[in-house]
Amino acid sequence: MATKNRWVVVDDIDPKISYSGAWLPDNNGSGANPGNFGPPYLGTLHGISTNGSVSFPFNGTSIEVLGTNSVVNFDTNPDPNWECFIDGISIGRDNLFEWAESNWRFCGRHDFADGNHTLRIEVTVQSPNHTFWLDQIRYIPSPTLPLDNKTILIENTDPAVQFDTQWGSLAENANITTKQGSVARVTFIGTSISWYAYIPTEWPHNRSQGSWSMDGGEEITFSLEGLPADAKTTVYNQKFFTTPEFPVGTHNLVVTFHGSNQTTPLCLDYLYVKNGSFPTSSSPSSSGLDPGFKNTSTSTPGPQSSDIDDGGTSGGVPESTAQLLLPSPSPSSTLDSGGLSGGVPVGTIVGGVMGGLAVLLCLAGVFIFIRHRRLKGEFSVPHGSKYTTPTRFPFYYRGERHRRTVVSPGAMIQTEPRIIFTQEVALGDTDIKRATKGSLVKAKTGK
Repeated sequence: MATKNRWVVVDDIDPKISYSGAWLPDNNGSGANPGNFGPPYLGTLHGISTNGSVSFPFNGTSIEVLGTNSVVNFDTNPDPNWECFIDGISIGRDNLFEWAESNWRFCGRHDFADGNHTLRIEVTVQSPNHTFWLDQIRYIPSPTLPLDNKTILIENTDPAVQFDTQWGSLAENANITTKQGSVARVTFIGTSISWYAYIPTEWPHNRSQGSWSMDGGEEITFSLEGLPADAKTTVYNQKFFTTPEFPVGTHNLVVTFHGSNQTTPLCLDYLYVKNGSFPTSSSPSSSGLDPGFKNTSTSTPGPQSSDIDDGGTSGGVPESTAQLLLPSPSPSSTLDSGGLSGGVPVGTIVGGVMGGLAVLLCLAGVFIFIRHRRLKGEFSVPHGSKYTTPTRFPFYYRGERHRRTVVSPGAMIQTEPRIIFTQEVALGDTDIKRATKGSLVKAKTGK
């Protein structure tokens, strides 16, 4: 069974993808891993240096196309260029980017009608020296679609993922810990699971370790190699480990951090689960969470805390400050035992009555004052003045979800995906109902 916001991931070599034109598979990584967004999914790509197309049938409600971005003349006459269609209707493409990056979103559309659809990508290439690279297709499947023999992507905020209270939020887009012995747990149905994350440059770069165990079995150690000592850029989409194949069924993965605040931290961005689904009832109230565990989809991050520290790096951690996930207070800890006797203190009743009378007297005084001023004409409209109702206008709000830094020869590009709210409101309105994702690109020359 599918669950909302869990993506089915389809590699470029999947037989359900139909290629038209002179497409060539790249299984050796010749077009792989430019920039700092990590290697392609499963290390494979399909490329074309002439005009061509791709089609893919699916049953679901949302879809995204990812590949390796390598475009010249991106702002005038881009080469290569592409356009995406759902059931013959264009959904366009995402904004082009000047620098080469893998794991780049080419196009996508969310929340359309559930059912059978067909994705088509039309590719135009002007020069044989330029190549369009397709990496993967992701879609949110229909809730009734069986997920046998599928690979599922779930985010760190999924209810199936649980963290103890020593984990924090990294820029509200991943989870991170610097505390030795901190634990994360994942309950899933399938045969294998892979852990993907950032390696943030703001924290220490020293090598560290973690371990995983499945269903209470032996702990298997994995390395957190960290970044080079002089690295200035965070890297993304890094695979920390993949488990071997287990029998199909429900499994419980436990991951433990064995480093410290002086080593590379343990981070989680998302997971790939092979051949399976997830229990539909996974939630803090129904999944039997151990005391002190939370999942980030339902817990509220506490205030900024120094418990997730940067290991002494100068200047703190700009725009990536971790927030400690604080345990929710229990009812017994928030109630005053003196107020549980069953009666209401007389002082409380008297105080309430007196306060109410004071408010009524204040309101009466304000009413008399305003009426008196109006009678004197002080609130009359000046001759020749024009007063209108509040003007309605588009209101834009930019809230950064996370920042990614892209390094290229001679320049540093910072992409800042953010949420843009677009809603017409009158002056004084506070209700903003719709959010759409966008991206903002800032360029800094390396001169």
